[in-house]
Amino acid sequence: MMRDPDDTMTESLPPDLRAFALQRRLTQRFDALVDATEDLRAKLREWLTERGLRRSVLVVDDNAAALCALVSVLARMGVVVHAITTDASAESTLRGLGAEVHVVSDYARAASVWREVRSCVVVVDLHLGDGLTGLDVLADIGRGPRALVVTSCDSARDSIDRVADTVQADAVVRTATGGWETRLRDGVTRLLDDAYDAGDA
Repeated sequence: MMRDPDDTMTESLPPDLRAFALQRRLTQRFDALVDATEDLRAKLREWLTERGLRRSVLVVDDNAAALCALVSVLARMGVVVHAITTDASAESTLRGLGAEVHVVSDYARAASVWREVRSCVVVVDLHLGDGLTGLDVLADIGRGPRALVVTSCDSARDSIDRVADTVQADAVVRTATGGWETRLRDGVTRLLDDAYDAGDA
């Protein structure tokens, strides 16, 4: 093991000065360690800000009226709502309902939008048209956010719970008879709380 050059210099000093030199050297090393720790903390904070999940909800639905209904319910919860649509004509209505709107060319871009906004909860329609499903969107997003799969298709009522279990998501069937708004609100609240309790948002 190589000796520290400071050790040889301090060996020739009288004992009281040697102790002082050693204390000074330890203080300098401790200060350097504190500075390095602060640098690491700053980098970690920056990384978490950049890559951590944010307390917001990303909503994806190919039906503009259904998307507006979802945003209307979620925006009243006091959480930032990001709405993804391919219908530019729905943008002003969605903004009026309180959403931050992301107009995309197709729903395959939903994962890219999620990577920008990093929402801790994703609410996605089961059937997005053109053969794309909410499961495809969730698979492209990957692990991280909590998910809630919704559908208006009554024939999907039996299978949506199985589908949701496959992607570890909650499920809500929208119906004309109502009640789905409460289930949506309760489900999203539970997922937001879960993300917060886990330290993800």
